[in-house]
Amino acid sequence: MNKRGSAGRWLVGLLFVVLLIGGLAWWQRDSIVGLLNSPTEATEVSLAAAEAAEAKLASLRTEGEPVRLNAVELASLFRYRAGNWATSTLRDPVVVISADTLELSGMIATDMLPSHPALENARLLLPDTARVDLKGRILPLEGGGSAFQVIDVDFAGVPVPRQYYGPMLERLGRRDAPGLPADALALRLPPGAGSVRLEDGFLVLSP
Repeated sequence: MNKRGSAGRWLVGLLFVVLLIGGLAWWQRDSIVGLLNSPTEATEVSLAAAEAAEAKLASLRTEGEPVRLNAVELASLFRYRAGNWATSTLRDPVVVISADTLELSGMIATDMLPSHPALENARLLLPDTARVDLKGRILPLEGGGSAFQVIDVDFAGVPVPRQYYGPMLERLGRRDAPGLPADALALRLPPGAGSVRLEDGFLVLSP
């Protein structure tokens, strides 16, 4: 076989592949540009992550499309935008989302939890603040809105009995609402959000 002919056919084949790829890229140009321009997910709790999350929430309000916030973005909102998103009584919050549960940890004043014999011995040995770990799930409320229902609570490593969930949540700012269980805390949804759910490791807010 002629080497020059083989090389020519190889170049023609290569050119065909390049043109084919170029044509596909042009056909899918909008999707590719959208992928390149899509914001990256935050990986560290920071003011920048809180601002990025706020930008997503602004698009929810203006465009009416659901938005997804990861655990880092939520923790950033709780830490840097506590006045709008959470009670300021929880400091240095950490958020973990797994399946249909959400875990929220942070530091609170030791005198905020109700008195109980199982906690008193630990309370006497603790400083003014101690770590609290809450695990719960998102519930829809009657008439709209959502709530965080507590499943488990640990205070300074000591499990809190279920009968004290209600008084503890009251000290964290709980207020009664139609259909709100005693062991649940109503969520402050941002403007434009009508419901919230957990999905694939994200908090999804919808109009």
